[in-house]
Amino acid sequence: MSKLKKSVLTFSGCGVLAGLAFALITTRPASQSFWFSMSEYWLVPTSRCWLLAEALFLMALAGAYFGVTSKGWMLPARRSRFNSWTIVFAAGGIVVIVLLISQRPELALLINFLLLPGALLILLYLFSGRWDGIVATMIVLTNIATTLLASIPDLLLNSSLSPVAFQLLKAALTSGTLAGLSGLWLFRAAQRSLQQASPDIPTIKRERQREGM
Repeated sequence: MSKLKKSVLTFSGCGVLAGLAFALITTRPASQSFWFSMSEYWLVPTSRCWLLAEALFLMALAGAYFGVTSKGWMLPARRSRFNSWTIVFAAGGIVVIVLLISQRPELALLINFLLLPGALLILLYLFSGRWDGIVATMIVLTNIATTLLASIPDLLLNSSLSPVAFQLLKAALTSGTLAGLSGLWLFRAAQRSLQQASPDIPTIKRERQREGM
């Protein structure tokens, strides 16, 4: 198995574990009122729910990253002036999300569609120092697809899938897919940095030939 596949699968596996942990914590009947609030006919995640999701997902990414780099499957991110500010920006983004949710619960859908994927894209860019338009598009489309899927659970519930099982499946698929795409982004960025840092062999040969003349 290639290093790329190993890295992506490791990120996806950690993401799945984070998604399952999130769903198991938030679907307990006794704690529903702690993680969610009612807004007219909608069940809206509270700021605590968003914080839990962000914390578990970031822990999954960090664990997967240190795992694959320690195994040598992925090169560490190149040193950049952005790297030291990554955690600061991530923490600031989480605080903004919490403040928005606390003041306007009806903005939950906007948070799902724009702020959360946007924060992830910015985090990956700041950490890797590179922008990957292809993977960024895949992340946005994945987020939209999973959000729309969550709005039509009855289609799956009618096929003998319990509400808890549906939430577990959705959380695992969403977190696993986004984590896997994050791993793909970091792997591609590391490979590009290596290619740019490597000397151009044909150029070196031509220069040596000219020196010999």
